[in-house]
Amino acid sequence: MPSRPLELPSLLKTWTELLHRPIVRRLQWWALWGLLGTVLLLLADGKFRELGAGTAGLGTILASLLLLGLLLVRMWPGRSEQPDEVAPERHLATGAAQLTLGFALAQGLGGLWGEAAVVRYALVAVVLGFHRGLHLFGLVVLSLCCEGLFRYATGQHQLREILGSLLILGLFMGLREAVFRGELLRQQLAHKQRMRAAILDIERQAELFRLNLTEDALLAQATDWTDHGSVKTVTSIDHSEPENRQLHSAVVMVRQNLDALVGLLRRAMGLSTCAVLWQSEDGTKLEVVAASTDSPLQLRRSVPASAGLLGSVRKTRAPLSVTAPKPSQLSYYERPDSLGDTAHLRCTATMLLPLFEEGALCGVLCVDRFESASDQPTPFSSRDEEALRAAVPVILRSVQSERVFRSVERVRDASLSLAVASGLLSAALRPEEVVQSALQATLRLCPFDFAALTEYDDKLGQHSVLSASGDPALCLQVKALRFPDNEGLCSSVIRRQIILPAFGILRDHGEDTQVFDDTTRLRGYQWLMVVPLLLHKRPRGTLIVAGRSEKSMPERQAQLKVLANQIAVSLDNARMYQAVESLATTDGLTGLFNRRTFQQRIDEMRERAHRQGRTLSLIMCDIDHFKKINDTRGHLVGDEVLRQIARLLAETVRKVDVAARYGGEEFAILLEATEEEGAQLLAERIRHEAEKLQLSSEKGAFSCTLSLGLATFPGDGRTTIELIAHADAALYAAKHRGRNRVVSYRELAASKERPAA
Repeated sequence: MPSRPLELPSLLKTWTELLHRPIVRRLQWWALWGLLGTVLLLLADGKFRELGAGTAGLGTILASLLLLGLLLVRMWPGRSEQPDEVAPERHLATGAAQLTLGFALAQGLGGLWGEAAVVRYALVAVVLGFHRGLHLFGLVVLSLCCEGLFRYATGQHQLREILGSLLILGLFMGLREAVFRGELLRQQLAHKQRMRAAILDIERQAELFRLNLTEDALLAQATDWTDHGSVKTVTSIDHSEPENRQLHSAVVMVRQNLDALVGLLRRAMGLSTCAVLWQSEDGTKLEVVAASTDSPLQLRRSVPASAGLLGSVRKTRAPLSVTAPKPSQLSYYERPDSLGDTAHLRCTATMLLPLFEEGALCGVLCVDRFESASDQPTPFSSRDEEALRAAVPVILRSVQSERVFRSVERVRDASLSLAVASGLLSAALRPEEVVQSALQATLRLCPFDFAALTEYDDKLGQHSVLSASGDPALCLQVKALRFPDNEGLCSSVIRRQIILPAFGILRDHGEDTQVFDDTTRLRGYQWLMVVPLLLHKRPRGTLIVAGRSEKSMPERQAQLKVLANQIAVSLDNARMYQAVESLATTDGLTGLFNRRTFQQRIDEMRERAHRQGRTLSLIMCDIDHFKKINDTRGHLVGDEVLRQIARLLAETVRKVDVAARYGGEEFAILLEATEEEGAQLLAERIRHEAEKLQLSSEKGAFSCTLSLGLATFPGDGRTTIELIAHADAALYAAKHRGRNRVVSYRELAASKERPAA
């Protein structure tokens, strides 16, 4: 049966897969760089100049360039390819090919039209403009190399001549880069200025609409209210970056709503201009915040509040309708007294309606009509006035609804921040964890430059700093600071149980504010809040939060107060948890670990020693004749003896070791990574120190001694049971040999001694 011929699409697919194999791609790169090296050698020999001397030679050059161009197109990364690692290499190879072939073409053209310097310089300018960094540096070196070879082929063999040519080309490349960078910098600066102007315009309109003030901010700055005519204003507060983004989006929404409304009014009522002017904070200007116009005159961005008809509306606080007003009365236009080419038009009617919020003038709605000068001026009808009056509350609601939405957003953000902060506190179990989490939670709710947490002991009348964060110098100064009740803010907050200073405002900008003791003061801070930590209406400490910039000034004192109370609750719960944990893990009489904890720790330490290939020593010790002490001197004295021995053991062992009360008058010591010799020395030291103890009772002074036995893992036992049993056997051997001595299990095993029953 004859074979079926291979279809063309299948053949192309097979060829494409072959060309995309890694070894084939490497061979392509080697072939490309080899070809470029060959071009450089021919360039130095002037072969391209000879080829370009005739039409056939020039055709050969163009054909070669075409073939190499096809190869570059084949190797250029396609849209469907993903390997970004090879893309820089391809770009570099492309630039190198463009430079070398361009110089070859310039040399070939030189056989017809001279040296073709314009071609070379234009080529260098174009190619280098698409590369940056190390690729640009490499192509600059290649350009200088090609220029030197080009000059060498023309007969300029002297170094001075070649260096002169390279210097000219280098100056050209430097000038091109300087011009490019300068233009790029100019465009960047212009873009930044436009962005800054746009942001400032949005922030100014946010202040006009009072979208950037919360209820807490208004309350905090109640003392800064000023009256300008019929409007009250208040200084605004800067916000964090996320808050600024929300604020800007709110301004954009207000502007879009107002633009849509004035555009609808203008088209529906056949107006020439419909504009909303909003009063500035100081009440001296009216700014155009929304406008729709086809008037021949240009609207101004801001207008003096007392100019023209606007001043009359501001004084009378009533709508004003004027038929055929004078051009000078329309103060919201640029140069209304000069109509220029539009002298055949005139304003036949205008109407201004005041906008009020809570009885205060906040803006003006301005509408007018321009008609031919030959027409009879027609005033606004009562139906027009009724429609415009109905539009006034819609304009106000557009702003007020956005304020409500902003307020809801703030409450939501505050609730989320408080929830995250509460989660951090809830996850902390121990007092030190609560202290650390408290400042982290505070930072989430209120960015600060310095924060500290203090505790108050009402019995001693003393404050102590638990933790501090922020300013390194101040943190070092207040670290572990203790101070009594004084005239500082911490003491005042404890006594009065309110947040101080009022509204967080430092009148003297923190030049010398006493917060802790007399010597520790805050300087250079813009705001400060000292919040009491209340538990069951009793002060337990304070939370200090301060900032150097007004941008981070807290707006939600209520949320910060809730967080402070939760910190107090978390600290109290952590201390109760610590107390319960201590009861579960320590012996109530001696303060050492109890037997249950000892069993857990010996298993953990033995497993760790086995895993790390290290040793673990166990010392069992017993107070000699302890029953006699209890019988002759009383159990209270016996308890004191146990406490003294426990204190001795706790002071002798390392932090990584474990000292526990094993039961009755027996104690156990775990020595991590300790050989038998080291354990023997420590046991002897404990025995000698016990002998030196001076104990007293009603029957006179007395002393006590210890018997100690030790075993070492893994030599004396590979399991926990074996290790304890062998250490216990060594202890009983010490008692059997006369007490007040140390016996190791290895020594016991070597002597084959068995303790008496």
